[in-house]
Amino acid sequence: MQIKVNQDLEVAQNLLTRFLPELVSLFRNYTMIFVPSTPTTNQERGFNHVVEVYRVLNLKSEDILYKKVPYKQSDQKYENRKKVRDVIAYKGQLNPHKKYVIVDDIVTSQETLKACIDAARKAGAKHLKCLVLAYNCRQFVTTKTGQKVLKMK
Repeated sequence: MQIKVNQDLEVAQNLLTRFLPELVSLFRNYTMIFVPSTPTTNQERGFNHVVEVYRVLNLKSEDILYKKVPYKQSDQKYENRKKVRDVIAYKGQLNPHKKYVIVDDIVTSQETLKACIDAARKAGAKHLKCLVLAYNCRQFVTTKTGQKVLKMK
């Protein structure tokens, strides 16, 4: 919220500092795909907060995903969040031989991330990973080995 509401870009630049060496190593050969924001929101704010947070990774990026209409997932009731699949689309094609990482700030219902994965696959991506800053822990389950994984419906 500090980044979005207060436009605190210094916070954005420092969020990944602690994990930077590991993240750079993990995603060295990846190209970032940003989960799209609504263009009017970016214009009002003057920046895309997700782009600003992940800029420190110094990875190439592809601007391929967009929202067809203004839509804010956090304004939706939980049962309506799947409708985001009708909102996120792609433009252009992705190289099926490249590695991509879809990046976002937070996962709550997983629906936005799923919609982005679907769109990236339709655009040609074969090698995809996701990276998020935070998650709503109620949407995760713990495996027998103690690992937290996304609860898939």
